[in-house]
Amino acid sequence: MVMGYFINIPLISLMGALILFGIGLTMLSVNVEVKTGDITNITYNGTTATGLTTNYNYETYDFGTLGQSSYAFIIMILGAILFIMFIFKLGD
Repeated sequence: MVMGYFINIPLISLMGALILFGIGLTMLSVNVEVKTGDITNITYNGTTATGLTTNYNYETYDFGTLGQSSYAFIIMILGAILFIMFIFKLGD
């Protein structure tokens, strides 16, 4: 995304800005979770395995004292700044 500014290909910069802004919006609307492990259960019928089930465990990521919404706003502001830079770079 940053290389789009250095090698003067504005479309790469635009896509990067939109992706960054979209990540910020996603972080505002849903909780960021981290996969902490999985549990696999195998059921046996005598000596033959008859079933396999897997359950995944997720925990909400702790962003610390700043909080998730603050990080989301920072990422959205960075995306907006990159978009503004794309607009000015497009005229060059």
